[in-house]
Amino acid sequence: MRYGGLPMSDEPGRAEARLRAHHLLCLLAFHGDGYSEGFVAEFRRLARVYRTPGMLLEIVASPDDACRACPHLGEAGCESPADGPEESVAHLDHAVLAALRIRPGIHESSGIEAAVRSLERSALESLCALCSWFGRTDCQDRILDRPRE
Repeated sequence: MRYGGLPMSDEPGRAEARLRAHHLLCLLAFHGDGYSEGFVAEFRRLARVYRTPGMLLEIVASPDDACRACPHLGEAGCESPADGPEESVAHLDHAVLAALRIRPGIHESSGIEAAVRSLERSALESLCALCSWFGRTDCQDRILDRPRE
């Protein structure tokens, strides 16, 4: 099945990782900062999975594998004083899904990474401006200018 030009599968349980849509941006720019030691360790693991060609990722607009390791995850989702509430984070997820022209579901890592890297800087800045990390890191440069590791 194809959606937004990217191959996808609706087969649950086949994904190597479950990722919030906005984390598709964060993981390409990640260089070791985070909310806690456990969160950073999980983000490192997820970045390796995401950057490995052929991995299947379940893309969601709700808490994901990284969120499980975040000290700000509550029963209602994100409770970060900087990034929450969950409704704000979910809004960012939906904005990323729209920008990438994909829907939640199982996607292949290389296709998702290529779609993210093809975003115009202005689109990235518009999306990233909703994030508390915006301006504190060089995220957009890392996403657009850094070759695949």
